Amino acid sequence: MIDAQGENGQGEWAALAAALGAVRIRPGEGSDVRINPLDEVFASSRVELVTALVEKASGHGLEGLQGHALRCAVARASDLGTLITALVNPLEEDARIVSCTVAELASAGGRVAASLTRYTSGDLAGLFDGPMAGMPEPGDPFAVFDLSGLDPYSPSMPVLMLAIAVWAERAWGRAKGRLWSTLVVEEAWHLLDQPSTTEALRRMLKHGRKTRFTIAAVTHTLADLKTEQARDLVRLAGTRVFHRMAPTDAQAVGREFGLPEWAIRKIPSLVAGEAIWQVGRDVRVVRTVLAPEDLETMTTSSARKEAQGRFGFAMPPNVTDMQMPSLFEAGADEERPLSRTGKAVRYGVIAAVAGVLAAGAWGISALFGGLGGDEPLAQKNPDALTEQEKAEIFTQKSTVINGVPMQVYFTPDLVEVDTRWSTTNFTAHRFEVEADGKSVHTSNTSGAPAMLTLTGVKSPECVTVTVAHLRSGEKAGGKMEQESEKVCKK
Repeated sequence: MIDAQGENGQGEWAALAAALGAVRIRPGEGSDVRINPLDEVFASSRVELVTALVEKASGHGLEGLQGHALRCAVARASDLGTLITALVNPLEEDARIVSCTVAELASAGGRVAASLTRYTSGDLAGLFDGPMAGMPEPGDPFAVFDLSGLDPYSPSMPVLMLAIAVWAERAWGRAKGRLWSTLVVEEAWHLLDQPSTTEALRRMLKHGRKTRFTIAAVTHTLADLKTEQARDLVRLAGTRVFHRMAPTDAQAVGREFGLPEWAIRKIPSLVAGEAIWQVGRDVRVVRTVLAPEDLETMTTSSARKEAQGRFGFAMPPNVTDMQMPSLFEAGADEERPLSRTGKAVRYGVIAAVAGVLAAGAWGISALFGGLGGDEPLAQKNPDALTEQEKAEIFTQKSTVINGVPMQVYFTPDLVEVDTRWSTTNFTAHRFEVEADGKSVHTSNTSGAPAMLTLTGVKSPECVTVTVAHLRSGEKAGGKMEQESEKVCKK
């Protein structure tokens, strides 16, 4: 969790972190937390992170030979100190590659180094100038990076958040034994404000399912998405949640993300606890209902709560009720009790949404890669699972039905069929998934890949998947070719 804002000297997630016993990391003045952008954990992202540092410190992008000088220096550096030295002392072979003199390359590198000195001895020192230190262990089930003590408008803030995100995906998300990881980013406008950080997130998302890593980004309005890259990133989100907005903002997000007219009209009148949820083609009004004992930990602004009154209002009609079992009372989830670790994993994303809903916030929550609560869960610490237990909780099968490659995921209470990574396109298609007498389907005329999630099933061993489509180039309205296949775990 990246907690970028708070009140009374602590982040918005402090109460939930304390209640669940989460590791709490507080970078800033007097802290021993350091994130070294040249550390091996960042691998191919090292140039990207340092470039973002330079751009934020200097206020402009790299010019002329500066990009080449930086890339060459990064290959020889282990931290910002050695990077600065390498920038002002380039090698002859590096200059020869771009047909310039060593002095010319040193001059370009010197301008880059001047920007980086802000992080080693200037006003931005203390976050990136040293070896990695004070970070949570990959085996910790829940960690909160509390950035509320930092200047939110500091040039270092977006790069710090990006570095944490990349570190989380590399060191945390790929940790041995971890079934799934979720990164929640509050105040995500920091990362969506510039092309370099937005592009880094986009690349992470493209591999999210492969690495079992979900990002939930929370921001305010469409105006926070200042670049086309940022809007493309939100379009990639498997789930989008729209809270109350002004009518003009509602119209803007409706056009941008294809909301139906009734949803656009509803957004300005949403009350605290309600939101428009857009999950693929499914759009609904959802009210999050918190267990009473969870109210204090998920209400993130006491000032707003005092102004608006307690979290109490009548249930509006025609609203989907998303009842959340208590995180702390086992009796509220007797059918399938989860340990605190499991609850932290399952409700990490929901807590972010519930927090802003409880506060009656305005804005957009884009859950990239899908809703975390629908992902496979362990009933004890994932690091303690045996291989057999993991197989019982999460099984993946690959198959091809009627010419369409797909992945089928089994968990104890849902089945997911994913064709989105397939490059196969058809003039039109229909997918259907059936198990235990329940079914779900989707149809469209564009032939775009799809994902279907069948919930409410109890540990199905097999599902029946039906694929019907027109071949590429055939006119809509023609006869579809249909094929069904039973897909089993074993």
